Amino acid sequence: MYILVLAAAFGGCKDDETYLDKQRTSFESYLSRMDFSYTTPNGVYRYVANADREGYDREVPVEYGDSVSFDFAAYLFSSSIGALYYTNVKEWIPAKDLEVLNPEYWDFSTRRIKLGSASLVKGLEYGLVNSRQNDSLLLFMTSDLVYGTENMGVVNPDQPVVWAVKIKKVVKP
Repeated sequence: MYILVLAAAFGGCKDDETYLDKQRTSFESYLSRMDFSYTTPNGVYRYVANADREGYDREVPVEYGDSVSFDFAAYLFSSSIGALYYTNVKEWIPAKDLEVLNPEYWDFSTRRIKLGSASLVKGLEYGLVNSRQNDSLLLFMTSDLVYGTENMGVVNPDQPVVWAVKIKKVVKP
């Protein structure tokens, strides 16, 4: 009995790591299939969809302490981008789904946060650092960088997600 308890205790870490490795492999496979070049700041897979815009390299990167205004859509992920589970942009929601939304739950205002002082999911904060105003990002986040083992409604425990983020404004302190 004692050996089974030890095996379960120590085996859990390996299973978690294997699960996260599978999530990372799935992201890498998807990004490769889509031919998206990406970076991995603090474990977030970040693709900048409009990095080819004129002047991109001269724009000042977002740093901790900056205020960032952005719009976003959050999607479930398995082997590709799946169902939308939240957004602050009404136009990104399929018309058939708008009819059943609870208006008290859905806030369609642009979000504004101060990086490093907000209670954000870790993956979002990591993905915003070193991005730039006007960036259109896809942030692929393993479950440990989002909600972990918490059940968040339609987001199951240990669920990887993708956030599409449009940075509208960056204000330096």
